[in-house]
Amino acid sequence: MNKIKIVQIVPPILASGPINVVESLIRNIDRTKYEPILISLSKASGPRECSAKFKDLGIEIYQYNFSKKELLLNQRKIAKEIERTIADPNAIYHMHCYFPTVIGAHIATRKKITTVHNIVEDDYISLYGNILGKYMCVSYKRALRKYERVVVLSDYMKNQYSKLDLSKILTIYNGVRCDVTDKKTVFNNGIKHFIYPASFNKRKNQEFIIRAIKTSERNGFQINFAGDGMNYERCKKLSAGDNRINFLGRIKDMKETLEKSDFFVSSSRSEGLPLGVLEGLVAGLPCFLSDIPPHREILKKIGLNEDLWLFDINNPNDFIEKLYRIMDIKECVHNIREIAIKYFSDHAMTLNYQAVYKYLADNKY
Repeated sequence: MNKIKIVQIVPPILASGPINVVESLIRNIDRTKYEPILISLSKASGPRECSAKFKDLGIEIYQYNFSKKELLLNQRKIAKEIERTIADPNAIYHMHCYFPTVIGAHIATRKKITTVHNIVEDDYISLYGNILGKYMCVSYKRALRKYERVVVLSDYMKNQYSKLDLSKILTIYNGVRCDVTDKKTVFNNGIKHFIYPASFNKRKNQEFIIRAIKTSERNGFQINFAGDGMNYERCKKLSAGDNRINFLGRIKDMKETLEKSDFFVSSSRSEGLPLGVLEGLVAGLPCFLSDIPPHREILKKIGLNEDLWLFDINNPNDFIEKLYRIMDIKECVHNIREIAIKYFSDHAMTLNYQAVYKYLADNKY
């Protein structure tokens, strides 16, 4: 039996949630039935470039070097080039992120699926400004109608995008590797450690935590921020040497840091389904999260009390009050890791995507 080619199409291969999802799909897919292929539309450079990890997976990789201008203005031409690159008419194309999705909409001769990794209004307008951001939102949503299947990461996202009257939308939870353990290593020096790994930007909202902590006089805890980004220096300056706030910088592999931590924290304003939170849960960490629908959805699955473990990002006092209560808890949920693996492992995610691939391969459109 001929293997079905699954062509993962991504923007530049930069360390990010969508790229981690693609890596997991390629790593875990059943190679007796499927042949994974990776196409990136642009080449990347700098510390976040991570194409090397895909080269170790034994797959074909095609890296174009289209400029942003070409990606905006020559989308039909690029779509034709992709079709020529993978000439197999039975191949299934799987798009991720903005440019792959809007360009893939011009491909009419292949079966296609796209994964929506974010709420576009929350991301594109804040990142690209009012005019370009709104244009991207409109063009992205228009492109979604051209796909046989549209995958979203949470039921909240499904409700948001169902307003577009997409008849073929379904939820598949993100999944993470489960090689992180819940065994404690050394970190704590007698205090409770909270870890928040994320890019420093307005949406991830690290400033809220820093400002809230500055209103408190209690010690016995430390917030460890991991990552870099546009607001990194601003946040460091805002913390003004407070020894309860620590900046770890960019960490390539979070495994050891998660294993050293006591809690995971996130003050994000918007998410699809955050991989960082899932990694924390798989490491057995109780998660103290901003009260947004995807976080609430995750905690319901895990069985953590939402009234305690969710805080209002418009109320620093709520954050501090619940932080104190959490620190004083003697025992948390013991089976967090087991429940998280059941719902949010990369193996479970891959099986769900394989069911979609099989459905597309078995049906004509």
